[in-house]
Order: sequence, then structure tokens, then C-alpha cells
Amino acid sequence: MKKGILMFAACLTTMTAAAQFSEDGQDLEEEYLESKTFLDNVYTGGGRKANWFLSVKGGISAFAGNPVGHGDLYDRTKVMLNAAVGKWATPHAGGHIAFQGLQLLDADIRKTDYQNIHADFLSNLTGGFIKENEKMSRWDIIPYAGAGILRNDRTGQMPFAFSYGIIARLRLADRLHLSAEVAGTTTMRDFDGQGEPNKFGDNLLQASVGLDLTIGRTGWRRVVDPIPYIFQNDILYTRLAKVREDNFLEDRDR
Repeated sequence: MKKGILMFAACLTTMTAAAQFSEDGQDLEEEYLESKTFLDNVYTGGGRKANWFLSVKGGISAFAGNPVGHGDLYDRTKVMLNAAVGKWATPHAGGHIAFQGLQLLDADIRKTDYQNIHADFLSNLTGGFIKENEKMSRWDIIPYAGAGILRNDRTGQMPFAFSYGIIARLRLADRLHLSAEVAGTTTMRDFDGQGEPNKFGDNLLQASVGLDLTIGRTGWRRVVDPIPYIFQNDILYTRLAKVREDNFLEDRDR
């Protein structure tokens, strides 16, 4: 009998505390949950299969060598192909392997085929401007730098080369971007068959426009700030303990 009375008193105390807990918790939810905040520049949604992309562009390139040779940049301008495959590891950082080539006009205005293959580090300057309900940023400004090999079919030269540039992208759809790129490549002075070996001085200047296609899972999710929820749990626990204590003291004094 005594055990039953104690169990009934415990149940009554819990029900009263739960009612008070619910009433107080509603105000806290309005205060914290409706003003949900996110951590600055913290995102999730990556992984091995996420945010890969293919890029295909067409444009022009101009050769600027050392020695200067004949003609100006306009005289040495030819059509070029620019293709790349890459991945974004975070909204701010990624990498790609790129191919640039077709033909160039050297210091003597001689036509030759060339191929430029390089790997680059990409840094998205606008990667942090992702809204809560967006998978990816609307605009991207992406400088890059890297290195690779530049081959001249006429001379057979295959010197080491630095690559650098900047990409501007506009998101047209979840998986499609309009992309424009201005870039440069710097290699040894004897790349075109003229100039000193083992010294940098020959350059290719490039401009191209095309499309980027994202494959695999796309986008990122902003991470919710846990601090308001921690505060809420602490306050609710304190209030619940106080309600239980008050109810216990009331029952004891009866």
C-alpha cells in the first residue's frame, strides 16, 4: 500500500512538472528556434562523389616569346580549346586537371600544334556567400595557379610550365554554369626553338568562354549553430529541476 502511494505521488509530480516544462519550453522555442542561426563559413555535404565538374570552353590564345620576334600579339592569335575535369572539396577550395591546345604562332609567325596539360589549385572567393536555401552560390570568382607540361609539336620541346588565371562563373541551373576564363602560361625561353634554355620567358595568353557541368551530388548545406540549443537545454533542465523540487516540497508539507 505504501509503495503504491509513493508511485502515485511520483507520477503526479512528473505530470505536473511536464506541464510546467511544456509551458516554459514554448517561450524558449520562440526565443531560440525561430531565430535559427548558422556557423560562419562552415558547410557540409561533400564527400568523394560530390561536386565533381567537367568544363569545356573555346577561345583564343596568343604567344609572347623571348626574344620578341616578328609581329605583335594580334598577329600571333589563334583559336584554342580549353577542357578540364575537377572537384570542389569545400565551397572555397578545389582542384582541376586541364588541357589547353590546338595551334600557336611562334616568334617567326610559324604555325605549330601545341598541348598544355596542367594541374591547378582553385580558390573560390565567393564560396562563403551561400544562402540557407541554396545548394551553390549564384556567382563564382575563382583564381587558380598550378604547373604542368607544355609541348611544341614542331620542335619537340616539352618544358615545365607554370599556369595561372581567373575564372568567373554564373550558375544557370543546379548542375550548369556559364564560365569565362582569362589565363596565362609561362615556360622556358627556348620553347619555340629560340631563346636561352633553362630560363623562363616564353608565355601563352588565353581567353575562353564555355560551360561547366557538375556531376555527382551537388551543393553544400550550412551548419546550424548549436550554442542556442545548448543554452535552451540548460535552461529547460534548470526549470524542470525547480518544478520538481517545488512539487516535492508541496507534497511533503501536506
